[in-house]
Amino acid sequence: MGFCIRCKSTWTGLNRAHCVGCHRTFNSVGAFDKHRVGFKCSDPETLGMKMDDKGIWAGRMSEELKNSLRAIRNEPLRHLRGSQGKTL
Repeated sequence: MGFCIRCKSTWTGLNRAHCVGCHRTFNSVGAFDKHRVGFKCSDPETLGMKMDDKGIWAGRMSEELKNSLRAIRNEPLRHLRGSQGKTL
């Protein structure tokens, strides 16, 4: 669990990123980086991010990433199949 001694925020999750400038917590380093513009904090809402019920800010996934995740999810697990196509 993460904890900020200055603002007393707590969070869980390996990918979370907490900003010590504005004391907002983000669901990823990418979302954190997006809110830092010119070494200053930007309001995540103005960047299209949404805050969940735990106070974690998250950006929207790009269509390209959504499509990639769909393809992975729909791809058969070939690496778990033997040479004759039977599941191992």
